Amino acid sequence: FRGGDSEKVLNLDGIPHEHLEEMKNRGWIK
Repeated sequence: FRGGDSEKVLNLDGIPHEHLEEMKNRGWIK
């Protein structure tokens, strides 16, 4: 898993809500 400007399109299916929130907090996803 990479989080950065070059990796904005993520497969969000099956990702726990807590992980989505963390990614949002890190600014990886909107």
